[in-house]
Amino acid sequence: MWSARVEELRIRCDVSWFCRYGSCESGSSGGTWRLQLGSLPCAAATLRVLHANDVGVERLGDGGGVGVVLPLLEEMRLVEATVSPDTLQRVIDAAPRLANLWLDGIIFTSNDGSRRLYLADGFRLQLRGPALTELALI
Repeated sequence: MWSARVEELRIRCDVSWFCRYGSCESGSSGGTWRLQLGSLPCAAATLRVLHANDVGVERLGDGGGVGVVLPLLEEMRLVEATVSPDTLQRVIDAAPRLANLWLDGIIFTSNDGSRRLYLADGFRLQLRGPALTELALI
């Protein structure tokens, strides 16, 4: 149950040792908790800070073209998270006041989530963030 007045949301999920070190089946969720931002409409209007560790960030909208707007989100920190570049860009676009973005140990996946993306394979991350004043890529 979400409160309609949530301003700070901090999530840390513990991924099992077996999944973290390759013992889960390929293509499985691998013990990763999925953060579906489309399920936050009651808190979206007041959310200022979002910190998420060890999660898979999915769906900003409901899948039917209706998106969530995060008008007050100023800070987002993703650590050891899995996200597609498209989903990350949609979160940034939905948050016009997002000034601080921290990406630490992110696993980027294809937009359909079927495979991981690697710099060695030619993957380049391009993000637009007109309000960003602080960006950390670790």
